[in-house]
Formats: sequence, structure tokens, C-alpha cells
Amino acid sequence: MSKQIEDNNDLVRLEDSATESTPCLLCGSNAIFRKTQKGYQEPYTFKIYYCESCNTSFSLPRVKSNKVYELIYKNPLAVKGYKRYQNYQEQVITKKDPLNFLENLEPSYWGAIHAIKNVLQVDKSAHIIEVGSGLGYFTYSLKTAGYNIQGLDISQEAVNDAKKKFGNYYLCDDLFNFAEHNSESYDLVIMTEVIEHLDDPKEFLKTINRILKPNGKLITTTPNKSFYPNKISWYTDFPPVHCWWFSEKSIEYIAGLLNMKLKFVEFEDYHKKHPFISKIVNLDSEGDFIFDSLGNVIEKQNIKTNNLEMPKWLKKNKLYIYLRNFLFESLYPKIYKSGGVQSNVICAILYK
Repeated sequence: MSKQIEDNNDLVRLEDSATESTPCLLCGSNAIFRKTQKGYQEPYTFKIYYCESCNTSFSLPRVKSNKVYELIYKNPLAVKGYKRYQNYQEQVITKKDPLNFLENLEPSYWGAIHAIKNVLQVDKSAHIIEVGSGLGYFTYSLKTAGYNIQGLDISQEAVNDAKKKFGNYYLCDDLFNFAEHNSESYDLVIMTEVIEHLDDPKEFLKTINRILKPNGKLITTTPNKSFYPNKISWYTDFPPVHCWWFSEKSIEYIAGLLNMKLKFVEFEDYHKKHPFISKIVNLDSEGDFIFDSLGNVIEKQNIKTNNLEMPKWLKKNKLYIYLRNFLFESLYPKIYKSGGVQSNVICAILYK
């Protein structure tokens, strides 16, 4: 049995019961049903499947997510997890060195900036575009540091806001349309926390490949499934905002499809400067809906967070450092013994 619901004038299909397995949406191998997951908005739920072959989790059904994004943009300060992006936009323009400010905020920004400055040593005259520039603060920070960059986003609201705050560095367009007129135009494409949102990341990255110059490169970040125990079914944002949870093996598969070389950024230096203790309770909890059926923010939100940051004064305490290292080694022995090269975020460099 199934039912039809209307979402932004588009009909989508929701299954009332989950099949035990389905072909993996990434590699086509057999993926098994793991759990039913609450979505961003009442009353919709999603089925989480896991593919062992490419170590990827994904949600079904696939639905139009425009309505949910509109609700998030209208309520950025009320939605935990997205509130921080609004704060970054407000804070970054007050900083003398915006790039350094972002570099110390989250592993996704650290990884991308480390790749630009240290791994690739990107020339500041290189033609760069940030795809999925959102609120615009990362493009602005790189522009302020002297890089030749522009931002591209599909949301007119986000682009207008970014232009108003930071300047005329942003374009509003669909990537597939944009690629028709910008083939082999860019030395570097940057995408931070984008591919987990996409319905078809393979087709999207093929199009990214089209706008890269013959020796062009792509830097992409995404939440890292392999950082956590495999028994955890879904520890990323709720569907349909995030519809994928990738691992390094997932990215390796995509790079192979695109016939691109691949290098992962190592996070050893990041962990030395930014120690954290991961929460170990309720990692795989369903959480609560963010919006009710009418689009109102539900006040009591049980939102998962990837880490629990400690106060600066505590980070310098010798007893805390000892206990933190002991706990971290106990929780993630493979990561710790490898020198901390992994993080809860993947940062991958794909070479055309």
C-alpha cells in the first residue's frame, strides 16, 4: 500500500512499509533496510538503507525539499544546527582575517582551507567558484584573502542576502544550466557540505567536471560515516535535507566513475589544535521533527550535534587533556592510533 502527498505542487510517493533491501542508489549493489527515521517536518518519515559494498547510507523516498529549505531560510535562528550558519555570516564581516576565523570554526572549513593553502597551494589568480555558496561567508572570506573567487547558489534569496552583506561576488543559477555556458572555465571548484543534500550526486559531480579546466580540481566536504561505529544507522541531518551519509569508500566510488584522481585531506593537525569529545549517548536516536505540519518551528527539538566543544580555559587544563585523550582513544582506537587522520567530516580533493 502507498499514499500520495502533495509537496510544492509535485506528487511524491511514500511507502507505508519498507522493503528489506533495495538497489543502492550510489553503486547499484544490494542495500539493506536499517531504520525508519523522522524527517524535518511532521508527519513524514523516511527509510534508511545501508550499502556495505560502498559503505553508504541513504534515505528513501526522494522528495522535493524546496518547501523545507524555505522554512529553514525563514527561521534560521530558530532551527538548531542552522543557527550557526547565520551567526557565521554576521561574525565573519567583523573579523580582520575572516579566513583564519572560519578555519578555526569547524573541520569542514579547516579541511577546505588546508587543501587550498597547503595541499594544493592554489595561486590567488586561479579562477575559483564555490558551488552552493549559501549565505556567502566562505566566498567572502576567500575573496578578502585575495583569491579570485565567485559564489554560485540556486537560491535567489541566499544570493540576494550574500550580495547585500558582502558585495557583488555571487550568481544565482542552476548548476546544470550554468555549465552549458561555462565549460572548462574554472581551475578550482569548492563545495562544502553540499553533496549530502543532492538527489543524484553522481550526475551533479559529472557536471562539476564539465566546468573544470583540463587540470582542474574539486574540493568537497561532507559528513563522514566511517568516523562512527557501523551500528549507527543515521547520524547526520534529517531527510530530506540530508539524503546521503557518505564514507571515504563512497567518495572513492564516485571518483572512479568520474575517472578522477582522489586525495583525502588528513586531519591530524586539526585534532591537535581542536580537541573534542564526541557525545556517546543517543547517537542513533530518531530525534524530533523540526517543523510541524503547518510549517511552525517545534520548540522542543532533540537535535543531534557532532561534537561537544569545551571552553578554551578547559582545553588547556592538563587533567582535561589527559582524560580527553584517554576517552578519545577508547571511543575511536583506529582513528587515534592512525594519528587522527580521520575526522567526523570528509574533505576530498578530486583531480581532473
